[in-house]
Amino acid sequence: ADLEKVRAQEREINAKADQALQASQDANANALKAAETAARAESALKAAEERAAAAEERANKAEAAFEKSMRK
Repeated sequence: ADLEKVRAQEREINAKADQALQASQDANANALKAAETAARAESALKAAEERAAAAEERANKAEAAFEKSMRK
């Protein structure tokens, strides 16, 4: 009877360990997805900032050209 009790406890412990391992693997996969998403967002932000800077530069050039044409 004691041997059966020990084996039952061992099976329970193994099942809990398997669940914990699965949860850990799931958490790692989710963390990796989050890191990839963050990297894509950072890349998109950088591209948007570059486009905004280029647009601002074009606007400044257009304004300067307009002011120059008004002085003539």
